[in-house]
Amino acid sequence: EKRDKLKSKINVLITILVLLFGILFATGLNKVIVSRFSDVSVELFQGNTEKENVEFASNSLETRLMIWLTAYKTFESNPLFGVGYQMFPLVSENYNVLPSLLYEQYVENLDAHSTTMNILCEGGILGLFTYYFFIITIFVISYKAIRLSKSEIDIANSIILNGVVFFIIINGIYSGAYTIAQNAFQAYIFFGIVVGNYVIVKDKQIFGGENDKYAR
Repeated sequence: EKRDKLKSKINVLITILVLLFGILFATGLNKVIVSRFSDVSVELFQGNTEKENVEFASNSLETRLMIWLTAYKTFESNPLFGVGYQMFPLVSENYNVLPSLLYEQYVENLDAHSTTMNILCEGGILGLFTYYFFIITIFVISYKAIRLSKSEIDIANSIILNGVVFFIIINGIYSGAYTIAQNAFQAYIFFGIVVGNYVIVKDKQIFGGENDKYAR
């Protein structure tokens, strides 16, 4: 019996890993993760002065720090409601405190390169509160689905969904991918799947486990 339980847990773990890697490669998140780590250098703001066009920042973290500084200054001037959705690239020059050369090379016409900073400077405190209330609610729902799950496949699916929601929350601090474009669209579709999974798992518990309509 103990051996069967151990074998069952191993199968669940393997299923989770396979599905998780499948999601990462299918959505392209693996490339995002690798690029985030490979772009970071230990030496900040050393740049490259050997080229004809001097570069003052040598990696992704350095450029983000300059963008985030400008975004924070934008938020300071509009703390409650922000400057408006997708307006930061258009108005950032008005709040710039960097030398003009740095601003033009690394900040001009760019978003805040962080979902958190994008929402903070464009939606203000109210926008950021609303966003985190929403996404934390999704995380709680995904966690509740784990606790309600009874079958191995439901447990595996719920753990994967919970893990990806957690990844999106953490990654959104450093990446602006979940504010606009394809990644944002995929993220909100995924949130819908999380809610759907919770409803299915809860119905299974109410209507008698594997004998309900979703298990036929």
